[in-house]
Amino acid sequence: MLELWVDDVPPTTEECQQFTAKDLLRLIRNHNVQICSADSQTAWRETIPKWQQFFDDMGLTAAYLETITYWKLPMFKPKSELDTIDYEASYFLRKSPDCLLRIALQQNQQRILSSASEFKSQFAMLIGNSHRVSIYDRYLLKIQAQLMTVDGKGSIGYNEQFVDKGAFIETIRGLNLILESLPNDVQELAVHSDMLDWYKFKQEAEKKGLTVNQNEFYDWIPNARSAQEKAMEFISQNLISPREIIIEFYDCWLPNSERTRMEHDRYVCYSQSRSFISSGGFRNVSNDVQGNDLGTIELRPKTFLMRIVRDASLELSKENRRIKKIAIAPNGHL
Repeated sequence: MLELWVDDVPPTTEECQQFTAKDLLRLIRNHNVQICSADSQTAWRETIPKWQQFFDDMGLTAAYLETITYWKLPMFKPKSELDTIDYEASYFLRKSPDCLLRIALQQNQQRILSSASEFKSQFAMLIGNSHRVSIYDRYLLKIQAQLMTVDGKGSIGYNEQFVDKGAFIETIRGLNLILESLPNDVQELAVHSDMLDWYKFKQEAEKKGLTVNQNEFYDWIPNARSAQEKAMEFISQNLISPREIIIEFYDCWLPNSERTRMEHDRYVCYSQSRSFISSGGFRNVSNDVQGNDLGTIELRPKTFLMRIVRDASLELSKENRRIKKIAIAPNGHL
């Protein structure tokens, strides 16, 4: 179990990431992290309200209250010379969620997967004889830049003609490894992701000398459906499955929504509501699966696959929009 000292509370939330704070609370709740204090019990009682205020400011009051018992009863122990700043919660809150998760999993001696062959073996073992598998990865289908066009007059439109496989190569490689790793019993694969991204929309507009606001992005979203469908068709034409399988693509941005509905964690849900996470996600395959030895294909970043209790937030997937349903054959897109 990873021990983190919590005597220092971040003075503000400006440099802290909400996803990391949410992951910290989840890891505490799941007994992957033990919170520790080097202070006296009297001093610690004065610190607890500061942490509650911090999580209130991060919009995580409910998640914090679920772990309140652990905060009231930390492990009181001094820090050793080996327990540097790297083992302070305030330090991790300024880092990406993956950084915290990987170290917590290493403390639990979870196996790290560094190649496509290792991923395939463990992925297939976890899923077993499931009929349908659903993957939730907010980054896997992120294609905002490919969907938009900017003409000479500064008008932002929609791209519906795709010819460059390289523009989607990370997504294609990730999906092909998933298809390669699915056991024979799996007949349907659903992929839930964020296809759209306000910051990427803004970035692409700025490359053309345009200044845009979020309202313009929200106005652009409702008419993006056709471009999304065409993009999924193009991606599917570059997918190869060992056998015929149905794949469904879902977008987690809703028209007129102010933010994504996706969590940071990359989930896989399969039979009997069981779930596991991939700490490095699925958009991490360094080379094409077809024509290469899986043992030579590195995962960047490396990943852990760990079973978890299903997160209630996944129920939000019921509101995700299905963009395309496509059959993939052994020789490619049907």
